[in-house]
Amino acid sequence: MLEVIIFICCIVIILCIGIILGHFLKPVKKAVSSIDDGDLKYYLQAMELVARNDFDTAIRLLEVLCKGSPDKLYLLLTLGNLYRSRGQFEKAIKIHQGILAKPQLERVLRSQTYFSLGLDYKSAGFIDRGILAFNKVLKIDRHNTVCLEYLRELFEDSHDWESAFETEIKLLKLTNSKDYKVAAYLKSRIGREYLDDGRFSDAMKCFKQAIKFDKTCFLPYIYMGDAYIQKEKDEEAEKVFKKALEQNPKLSFLLHDKFEKIYSEGTEKPSEKLIRLHYEILEKAPDDIPTLMHLAEYYTSYKMNKDAEYVYEKILDKNKNYFPALKRLTELYFNTDQLEKAYTSHMVILKSDILDEKSYICSNCRYKSSWFFWRCPHCKSWDSFVKGLEEGA
Repeated sequence: MLEVIIFICCIVIILCIGIILGHFLKPVKKAVSSIDDGDLKYYLQAMELVARNDFDTAIRLLEVLCKGSPDKLYLLLTLGNLYRSRGQFEKAIKIHQGILAKPQLERVLRSQTYFSLGLDYKSAGFIDRGILAFNKVLKIDRHNTVCLEYLRELFEDSHDWESAFETEIKLLKLTNSKDYKVAAYLKSRIGREYLDDGRFSDAMKCFKQAIKFDKTCFLPYIYMGDAYIQKEKDEEAEKVFKKALEQNPKLSFLLHDKFEKIYSEGTEKPSEKLIRLHYEILEKAPDDIPTLMHLAEYYTSYKMNKDAEYVYEKILDKNKNYFPALKRLTELYFNTDQLEKAYTSHMVILKSDILDEKSYICSNCRYKSSWFFWRCPHCKSWDSFVKGLEEGA
């Protein structure tokens, strides 16, 4: 009797699994069957052309296919995506909106089309419409992590840091990820908005939470230090900035002016404390050209010419084409009547492949800018910008 009951239970379980699989595989089967053998041949040709980067020919082929088969919605979806890839956003949006206007659209195709429409709007710069489209996808498939990533990017682009943070937390939960770096940056931006609104205590809570998320995240330390400076608590600011340096001395160039303000404001003499801090940084990062440069300029501003000359020459030993050091050293030679050295240095400038004074590079996608960004404007990655001081960078 027991064996019979177990057998019946097994049959029931198998039937249930079959029904569930059939439910999820049904749209996929429809998608495949929606392209007949004749169309499939040309569709595959179009995809081969795409693989060869011949998008224009692929588009023309799909346009012919879609004219002959206006109800083949998956062909239209692909055509719209190709239009977007070529920057023809109006055509892409029109096609995807047309698909969504069809009655009784199957669930998977509706989700895919809203997703494509969201990408159309995102690529065209229509942030609010893109957010609406991606939210429609999430109503159909709330576990769509790719959609959540794009949605977070759009919230970031619109500076809606609260929504971007909430979306990032959803992503972390869905993917079981322990990488809270992006969450730390987003929480820092929320705190900065609070600080700008005069909500000091709320801002500090955000900065502390950001550091708990990821103690290597540099931004909350900077904002927290700025908050203390606003409250004229320079000693607290100094402590926070030094903690930041412990986490990432390579970003010390972001703190040079802040330390100078704390140590030198209101004094006529050079700050031994500031000079000592520079050498402490250089002990940990001896090739830190921005720190060497700031130290040399600090010496120059106080007429400590021998010290400045020594540091400028040290920079050029590390990177002979670094233009700011070449220029300032040449000026220093002229001002101290070292005319032969000034002439030689000037000739080096004329013959050299000089590097930009302010050059930052995304370590992820190699995007180059004269401005420092916490989030790369090209690949959208956080914490990827570095000083582009290496030759050939």
